[in-house]
Amino acid sequence: MTTAAPPKSNSSHVLELETALGRIHAQIESIQKRLKDLERFHDPDSLPYITFKPATRIEDLAAPHVPLRTALRDDIKKLQEQAQALQAELQAAKHKPHAPVPHPHPHRPPVHHGAIHGTLGHAGTVTPQSAPAPIGTAAAPPVDPEIQKLADAAERTLDQRVAALNASPSFDNMHDVIESMKELSLVGRDTERAWVALQSAAGKRVNFATSILRSDCTERNVGMVLMITKEAALLGNEGASQAGIKAAADATVTLRKQSEHSFRATPTLENLKALLKAGYNQSMLNGDAIPLDNPPGLPLVRAGIFHVIRPGETLQQISQKYFGSPGWWDVIVFRNIEKFRGVPDPNKIPPGTLLKIS
Repeated sequence: MTTAAPPKSNSSHVLELETALGRIHAQIESIQKRLKDLERFHDPDSLPYITFKPATRIEDLAAPHVPLRTALRDDIKKLQEQAQALQAELQAAKHKPHAPVPHPHPHRPPVHHGAIHGTLGHAGTVTPQSAPAPIGTAAAPPVDPEIQKLADAAERTLDQRVAALNASPSFDNMHDVIESMKELSLVGRDTERAWVALQSAAGKRVNFATSILRSDCTERNVGMVLMITKEAALLGNEGASQAGIKAAADATVTLRKQSEHSFRATPTLENLKALLKAGYNQSMLNGDAIPLDNPPGLPLVRAGIFHVIRPGETLQQISQKYFGSPGWWDVIVFRNIEKFRGVPDPNKIPPGTLLKIS
């Protein structure tokens, strides 16, 4: 004789629905983490100075026909639809009236387990049973043995590459570590230790670049520091990034002073272009505008003076006449900038032009 299963209580049904809903939310969160890591590694704008090799075998195994990001987004969409259906069923179950559940043995008193889940055994002992799974936990999905084998190998490779990076923070070693991180992110493995190593390496690279800049203050070395500083910022090392920016900004001030000295000593058009470029770089990194028409150190001249250019007269001669040095002719140009627009050589301005001196 077959005994019918006891009817399921409403509270038990609600618990099952909540558990299933929690598992789905956990799966969605896990997939979103993988998708975030994948997009961080595959975004071409995320690390412009670090290039990647072609797709790995793990990626081919994970998604042989569909791009992995597309497949993950599709999985999230399907799980969200399941979660919405379960949520609706859960709301209906919570508002359903509770029906009394008959005891399977009405003449046997119920066992009070207290804080221990179990049943009474021989001599009054308690035989433990497995406690129900907490609500919101997700069962671990089955892992393909081949992917598991490749992931374990990638873990060992990552450890070797991190050790090499800690010993020598070179660009190639950073590239290798990021390659391993990219592979492990595809199978949901943790790569936090690699991020820490990358940030430390980025800091060492910034320190090395700034030491070169301090010993050899050139525009090229400023560009190198800024490039490595941006690399550190993209890897999340804000301290190294700020230190690199400050070193580059200080160097632009030094370079601007050097250009100023060169132009005042030899006031040629080429030196003027170099001075303007150095002043632009200084203002970009330090946030202060360079006073082109009234620079520091300019000799004072009575206001309201004008000059008419004579045939054969140069701007250096005019500067010598009014400022006592030929090196201030750029001030005359900037105070009359509209008259010099489109003129390739300021000394070729037509005679008879009226110039404002002060």
